Amino acid sequence: MPNLNYKYAISPTAPQRRHLSRQMLQCRLQWNRATATRKRLKGSLTCYKARPVLAAALSLTKAESNINRQNAIAAMADVFPDATPEQWPTLFELKRIFGCGPKAPLTLTLRHLDLDIVIADCEPLLRAEWTAFRAHWRLPEDDRPKKLPSRPIYFALLRAASNYAALEAKQFMDRAFLSDRSRARSSIRFDVSGNGAKSRFNKACNPSPDQRRIGNPGDPRFKRRVESFSYQEIGQALNGDHIKLKSLPVGMEHVRICLHRPIPSQAKLQRVTVTQEAQKWYAVLVLEVSDAAYRLEAQHPNKAIGLDPGATTAITSATLDFNTGEVNNKKYDWRPLEKNLAALEQISRRLSGMIGPDRRKGQRASQRWLNLNAQRSSLHAKIRNQRQDKLHKLSRHLADHSFVAIGHWEPPRKVAGRADFKHGKTEEVLPGFKGIVKVRREGRDRSIATLRQMTAEKAERTGSTILTHAAEYNTTRQCSACKELTGPQGDRSIRHWTCSQCGVAHDRDENAALNILLLALNGVEQSKAEADSVLEKPAQGTAEELYGSPSPAEAPPEEAI
Repeated sequence: MPNLNYKYAISPTAPQRRHLSRQMLQCRLQWNRATATRKRLKGSLTCYKARPVLAAALSLTKAESNINRQNAIAAMADVFPDATPEQWPTLFELKRIFGCGPKAPLTLTLRHLDLDIVIADCEPLLRAEWTAFRAHWRLPEDDRPKKLPSRPIYFALLRAASNYAALEAKQFMDRAFLSDRSRARSSIRFDVSGNGAKSRFNKACNPSPDQRRIGNPGDPRFKRRVESFSYQEIGQALNGDHIKLKSLPVGMEHVRICLHRPIPSQAKLQRVTVTQEAQKWYAVLVLEVSDAAYRLEAQHPNKAIGLDPGATTAITSATLDFNTGEVNNKKYDWRPLEKNLAALEQISRRLSGMIGPDRRKGQRASQRWLNLNAQRSSLHAKIRNQRQDKLHKLSRHLADHSFVAIGHWEPPRKVAGRADFKHGKTEEVLPGFKGIVKVRREGRDRSIATLRQMTAEKAERTGSTILTHAAEYNTTRQCSACKELTGPQGDRSIRHWTCSQCGVAHDRDENAALNILLLALNGVEQSKAEADSVLEKPAQGTAEELYGSPSPAEAPPEEAI
């Protein structure tokens, strides 16, 4: 059954707010602790030293009461028959670090129970991997192989360092959250750290291929804003206008909640996330709902819409009615940050003249600074909510159409050349064009990438077809009436033009939106036609020619197989 998220505001009392604030502080400390530990251990690997990582990974005390861990340790008897039960835990930890099998970077034996022997075998391999890796980048770009040298020992030790940093911080969190009745808060699954696959720290250390393509290096950053924590919920947490939060001490678990929208009937609560936004608290409920509650009804099933992200207007749409053939255009623009930028700059200037916090000097912030900083946080939350509200409403409107095509272009969000300078490919960062700072700010303010994601999620619920990165090659220059390339090229100041072939007047963005839609529709129809032709085409030739295997009539008897 599918899951849906429902976000509600909660109103904790003053004692409850103090406990929740303390928990958020511990989550931030936990993140920074894990980040610092991983950075220190990773630095030792770059110096060809494996001892700090191996000593730390093998020294961490783990709960032996876990039945899955007990079974995994007992399985070491089959892998190492000559080992004693006292040696199984150490062999199990080494197996988790280096793996087991023919592809393992280090073949484990009983002699590796001695840490010095493991280090003596690892460090020469680690040094050789780093030498080959650095020699690869010293080659000229034309002579450099496309495939990087493999570094199995390095990545095995780096994973061990990440797991150790996360588990150490997790144990620190468990010790910090003990209630008066000795009920361990470790039952609450904080998703800030831990070596679980869904933890934030693990995702930061192991970014997906899509995240790496946009420049995520896979190193967690310090001072991350950890403003939420989550835990699994299997019981009944809602009781009227109150919700029971497991993280609070016994006697004050019930917090008032504002259920501004009803919860679907027969929904099952799976997870609770407590988050803080600008001195306000919210509870996000992950509910398992039925298919009927998950599905949405499309309001315009006979219409298709194409979207052109623009430089002056955020989105320009072209809606095509399949029944009448009528095309309607509309422009959408939202800039919540630009509208509130003057107020933000004024608050920032006032804050710069006040006494703020300084941890190096042990200086505490003044009360005026704290009050004004709270105002700035509230204004940032207001801007974020305005943007989210606009994106949610627009994505819901787009998902009501049977076909949605969004052009792949996005406003620039970074200065060209800065990444090359950071990696040593260039000696200086060339200045961008005039107004690059404003253009970057506008690109982030519009959040076209978030609109793509929201529209795709809602289109899945309505059953609509969506192309989040539709092709738009020559869609600005091509006339949507006669298909000739008579439009402006390169000059963005020309917003209206007239086709020199057919004489039709065009709006630059409206013409591009319609061309994007028609190009996407033609591509989908062509793909369907090719698929239908393959399915309807009769098979010609023998089975050996078609499938590369003998035909059934020529197959050998079972005795010969």
